[in-house]
Amino acid sequence: MTEQSQQRKRRRDVSIDQDSELVHAWLDEPNLDDDFWTNHSFYAVAEASNTAGLSAQPSYGQQGDDDLYLKSANHHVEGTEADLYDSNVIADLFPSLLPSVPSPAGRAPDIAVSNPFQADGMLEHPRLRSEAKPVEVPVDGVINGLIKFRLRQNKEPEPVEMRRPQFLQRHMKSRRPNPTTAQRVPYLPPEFGRGLRLDSMDLKLMQFYVSAFCPGRTLLPMTNTWLGDVAAMAEKSECVKHALLSLAASYVLDYMPAENLKARATLHHRRAVTLLDSELAKAGTYQPGGGEEAVCTLAILNQEDIINWELWQARDSYPKWYRGLRTIKYILDMSDPGYRYKKPINVQSTNFRRYMSNVQAQDDITAHVLSPLDFKDEECPYPWLLEGNERDVRRINGLTGCCSKLLHVFAQVTFLSAQLEKNSGSRAIPLAANVMLRRLDTLRQWSDLSEGHATTEDLFRACKVDDKGLVTDATAFTELTAESYLAAAKIYLHCRLLRKPRKHKDVQSTLKVLLRCTEMLPLSGTLYTAQTSLFGPVIAGCVAISEEDRDIVRGYFHGALEGPRGNVPPVWRSMQETWRWLDVSFVEADVDDSVPVGERQSWWETLVQRVQDREGRMSLT
Repeated sequence: MTEQSQQRKRRRDVSIDQDSELVHAWLDEPNLDDDFWTNHSFYAVAEASNTAGLSAQPSYGQQGDDDLYLKSANHHVEGTEADLYDSNVIADLFPSLLPSVPSPAGRAPDIAVSNPFQADGMLEHPRLRSEAKPVEVPVDGVINGLIKFRLRQNKEPEPVEMRRPQFLQRHMKSRRPNPTTAQRVPYLPPEFGRGLRLDSMDLKLMQFYVSAFCPGRTLLPMTNTWLGDVAAMAEKSECVKHALLSLAASYVLDYMPAENLKARATLHHRRAVTLLDSELAKAGTYQPGGGEEAVCTLAILNQEDIINWELWQARDSYPKWYRGLRTIKYILDMSDPGYRYKKPINVQSTNFRRYMSNVQAQDDITAHVLSPLDFKDEECPYPWLLEGNERDVRRINGLTGCCSKLLHVFAQVTFLSAQLEKNSGSRAIPLAANVMLRRLDTLRQWSDLSEGHATTEDLFRACKVDDKGLVTDATAFTELTAESYLAAAKIYLHCRLLRKPRKHKDVQSTLKVLLRCTEMLPLSGTLYTAQTSLFGPVIAGCVAISEEDRDIVRGYFHGALEGPRGNVPPVWRSMQETWRWLDVSFVEADVDDSVPVGERQSWWETLVQRVQDREGRMSLT
């Protein structure tokens, strides 16, 4: 046994001893299973439980399933002469930007992967790092942000428009779905929950997860793997179950910080982290198609760490959630189902892997957008984001708000920016960047609700808004969010890779599109879910110069800050400090397109180094 393995075993033994002491202490506690909401009843918000746009039928256009794909050894390119030229440029200069499958040659996974949540020896629940005041519940008891539920005083009459989240009846009972939505709505398996063995407190936490947390994830229920896959996985995996209940407790503690709930939250967190050690030590975790329990547990623990971020005072460049993301990336790389295939277009993945891997890739990729460049990557990371056919990779994932192809573009920009730093005289990199820009101009994302629009202006004309200028339906919300990611990708490419200053006409014209998308999106109510982009307003804030433009960014953050949970406070704090620096101390280069790209001011690198020095690494999703 290696020294690292012995250390991990000692940590696991200590954790189990701590859990045992905690459990024995609880056995002497007479109110162990008392309901922590003794004076209230917990309800699902009726309109949230039937996600807006659910019954809408997709309007399919005339596009084929496979449009132009980048040239590679595994794809035949068809299209115009310009398309072929662009494809050849990318294929010849940077083949790692293309769809590919991993080579089994030399594959030797390291199963001595350390547990990122054991790193500092602390197994305290992240919500309990410091004292936080209970969240004030609105008079009507309705919480309708990223978490959606209602608390009602038991003495009040039961409202007609609300209904109890009858967990055993709604989610454990087999039923026939409405035929109009049968192919689009994920349901938990029949008889779900019988193997969970939950006492009354844990049952209440599971109710909260299913009925309050999951509806706040997305407007596209078919991609809601948090409900369709994670909840079901908890029934078969103790590791996932404890992580899920620990996450639910994070949110419930905001509204009811009862001592018995704090103790239960600590137990679940410790057990999840301890059992994760075992998952990381299994050889099967790193086999092609494997690792789902480990990835799921890490994803839940990452979510838990991020939403409690503002309670953690240290400015850390390598916080636990980030180390968790890097561990997830390693597992997904090693267990890529692509090892079993010859062509990326043929790769098949489970729904969980397809949707959750996109979420984790997005968290990691966007965090690197405002982080110093990493020069260790020899190839563009996350090649599995391009697995599947061209239509597959343009489908909007409701958990990320955009398609996997666009996520990979962000990774490409970061990768090429690092290559340019190492070789400032390269002529190939600017050439590739301009090819990428042309491809972004023609990228059309689609969702389960619509095929999208031919142009951005067509999208804006199709949006129906209320008297506040906010869209009112799930289709428009989904399309605007995806378009905001597309605009953010163009700005990121212009500024970091092509090193154009903020005042460049290409940057400012794209900013107008991004801001128009942002100001039309509501920040409360049924349409407001985790599908909403925090990333877009952050990118907009980095290049907004006029107070009029910054007011739109301020409006977003002020609305988002009304929620009790999340990573918005430190991001907004950093944005305000960045504006002060840009306005007072930063000297921006003049616009001069004749200057070679490698000789231009790399102002984005200066900005991100300053951000990390002051706030540490930030989660932007």
